Amino acid sequence: MAKNIIIAGYRRQVIQVFSDQLQSIFGSDIDIKLVVTGTPVPEKFGKDSIVMVQSYDIFNEIRANIANEDNIIFIRTALQTAGLGPIGKLERGCPVIVAGDSMETALELLKALMESGANHFNMQPADLSDMEVFRDKTVITSGIPREEIPDARMVINIREPVLDTVTILDMGVRLEREDILVSKNIRKDFIEFQSPNKGTAWSLEHANSLNSSVKILLEVIDGTVISVDQTGLVRNCNDRIESIFGIKQGEALGKSGVTLFPEIPFREVINGKSPVIESLKKINGENMVVTVKPIFNSGKHYGAIAVIKRFHDEEVRQHKLRTLLMGKGYRAKYSFDDIIGESRAMTQCKNIAQRMAASNSSILITGETGTGKEMFAQAIHNASERKPYQFVALNCGAIPESLLESELFGYEEGAFTGARKGGKLGFFELAHKGTLFLDEISEMSTSLQKRLLRVLQEREVTRLGGSSVIHVDARVIAATNRDLRALTRTGAFREDLYYRLSVLPLKVPALRERTEDIRILAAAFRNELGKKFDLTEVAWRELERYSWPGNVRELRNYMEYFANLTHSVIGINELSQIVPLYASFTVDRPENISEQERPVNAVNPEQTDDQSIFVLRLLKEGLEKRHRLGRRSISLLAKDQGVFLGEQEIRRILKTLEKQGLVVINQTKAGTVITSRGMAFLSNRKS
Repeated sequence: MAKNIIIAGYRRQVIQVFSDQLQSIFGSDIDIKLVVTGTPVPEKFGKDSIVMVQSYDIFNEIRANIANEDNIIFIRTALQTAGLGPIGKLERGCPVIVAGDSMETALELLKALMESGANHFNMQPADLSDMEVFRDKTVITSGIPREEIPDARMVINIREPVLDTVTILDMGVRLEREDILVSKNIRKDFIEFQSPNKGTAWSLEHANSLNSSVKILLEVIDGTVISVDQTGLVRNCNDRIESIFGIKQGEALGKSGVTLFPEIPFREVINGKSPVIESLKKINGENMVVTVKPIFNSGKHYGAIAVIKRFHDEEVRQHKLRTLLMGKGYRAKYSFDDIIGESRAMTQCKNIAQRMAASNSSILITGETGTGKEMFAQAIHNASERKPYQFVALNCGAIPESLLESELFGYEEGAFTGARKGGKLGFFELAHKGTLFLDEISEMSTSLQKRLLRVLQEREVTRLGGSSVIHVDARVIAATNRDLRALTRTGAFREDLYYRLSVLPLKVPALRERTEDIRILAAAFRNELGKKFDLTEVAWRELERYSWPGNVRELRNYMEYFANLTHSVIGINELSQIVPLYASFTVDRPENISEQERPVNAVNPEQTDDQSIFVLRLLKEGLEKRHRLGRRSISLLAKDQGVFLGEQEIRRILKTLEKQGLVVINQTKAGTVITSRGMAFLSNRKS
């Protein structure tokens, strides 16, 4: 019958390490449930359940759910030595904050660091209750993400802790599995870990053999693991060697690792007793990342251990780490289903773009402003094999040239005044394996164009202030609303870069070229706004006759304007309030348009209408209260009184009033002021 174990702790990823460790030692006949502090515990634990808790605070939190307190184990942990390297580089005597989810875990980590020999600096424990403690400080922690301590100067996050030997022994006795403890060398199973329990470690070391002890470690470590003794004979390996070398686990044991695995530098490490860290090797046609370290215990040299990982798997892991580092900002939201349009022009454009998504070649998207070029770029990314990776967008026209270079290519620490400590990844690195979208590419300076061309050709970047070359694999999609071919003729855009970007050209049609989509788009925007209104047939025809210089973006703005009018039916009068639309109306209207459908402003521009008088009165009130009013202030005041006037409409009204001598429009921030003639005009209207 399976034994029930409850592991309660602060973070799932940490207690998951504990769970994996117990499973690797005691096998599958134990049932482990994880409880994260702060989450509800659904039921009472059984009397036979063994409950492991990370701290006394957590014990108190779940105490009501524990049926038998005799089965409590307070977790003690050991450090993974592989994660302690950065700590040794800290300056002697420097102040360091040791952070834990609670003060208890912080103290435990501090003691473990002291036991491991990290005692050459001044350590102070702290929990996460007061973030001010960490401001501008060097922080050491284990399992707490960097983003949870944002104000720290530097965070050294060593690997998650593991259960120490005493805790494992305690669990073995409670599970009545002393046979496991006798047959396995728990001490040497975790040679990568530092345990402060010297006496227990010594007794375990002398009670078991190295050959049996490494087996647990082999199952815990991610990757293919092979250990050899001082003579180079294979003592242990996990079953993953078959997938890489084509050799079964049993066939390798006792054989010469130097002969069986010539690509692995076992002899170099055994003789030199120095590690070979993350070297790139070609094994059976695949790129592998190989790390080999000498095995020492109590000053005795036992041989070497190798960890082999596929380069592709490491890239996937790096992608996950980049995602954690960047958060959720670099994502493509739109797919081809989100691009609305049933016209022939739009259908053809979508079909071409979908075929382009299957390629890895550069794409140049052209089209007028507001046509949806970035939506197409995002849809192409989401339809490509690069979908699982980042979509990084950069507007080349919105960033000064002095900053654009560092944003694109990144920089090293100290590259220039104000450079971030530790340097910064460039957008090409962030988009590795994904897509880099360069909007308004025509605004990029010619000097940057030259450097961009080299990156596209060589697929390599060098950060500002750096010397190392970084390989990048990012698909580039560029977009512009200008004629790049014409710019190449004037020298404003490099011709070689133009041809490099426009391997796959895509032109997004303007809205006036697909007027049959206007009603479909308008309906979608209306539903998005959650408003119920309709347009008269005459209004629809006017929208379809309009030239739409702002394209789909402009249509959406007008639909939002109509939604704010709170009218159930939008007619020609409402359309006439929008200056760009009104200016496009033709004089020769059909005879069947009713008087109510005729534009109220289609009169002599010198005539002062009700809206102009309303604005004049607002300006008069402002003058009396010593307030200077600009277009935005007038629009807000009008809205407060139930009158909806856009800033464009107010601009038209003020221009007309200025021509009549009723107001003065100041060019600075002094706003618009009513004149004495304007005051007299209002007085005459009252009389």
